[in-house]
Amino acid sequence: MFELDRTSSTPLYQQLRDQIRQRIFSGSLPAGTRLPPERTLANTLGVNRTTVVNAYRELASEGLVEGRVGHGTVVMAPPTPPPDGPIRPMHWASVSEPEDPVVSDINAIVRRPGSISFAHGEMSPDLFPAEVLGGLFTRALSGGQAPLGYGPVAGYVPLREAIAARTGRSVGEILVLAGSQLALYLITRVLLQPGDTVVVEVPSYINTLGIFGSAGVRVVPAPWTRMASSWMA
Repeated sequence: MFELDRTSSTPLYQQLRDQIRQRIFSGSLPAGTRLPPERTLANTLGVNRTTVVNAYRELASEGLVEGRVGHGTVVMAPPTPPPDGPIRPMHWASVSEPEDPVVSDINAIVRRPGSISFAHGEMSPDLFPAEVLGGLFTRALSGGQAPLGYGPVAGYVPLREAIAARTGRSVGEILVLAGSQLALYLITRVLLQPGDTVVVEVPSYINTLGIFGSAGVRVVPAPWTRMASSWMA
């Protein structure tokens, strides 16, 4: 069984990742071996499930394990010789992959009647200007059904022009996206390579961690109170 040193400065998920990696390369965990389910291993080690999820995710980004529907997390054949860092290009989740287990658990709690979620950063439905939005939709559709089709890849041109005018940028520099997660995806793909280091606030947006994990990026947590005090100084 794996042993974690809680007095070490190395995060627990990295300790677990390194121990599993070492056993894969030594042959004690041969290809095809099914690793323990995340909840089971977390309970055995006395750690949060996120610790196991992050360890498995980093191993997957290196191509050492693979999540398979109905089979759990399975060990893959390691390359020879073992690398110093991530071993294959950034892995991007496809629409066929299951939802992140941590996100799934959070969403299940949020759906409970009477619960108030602070996880998604969403406004209360009572605060949305439904009547104003309804009027805008009606006006947009008054000229036909064209607004229902595909628009420019970079975003709605009049909106980009308005943003450019307010920011002093050219329209060609403005990219309107569907949400922050897509923006993080593009930033990670363009600017980062496997093995790079990114500093994130703690707590942080969970989908940010998922994107960085899939990219094979090393995440260094920094408590937001410490970061705020350094900025003010």
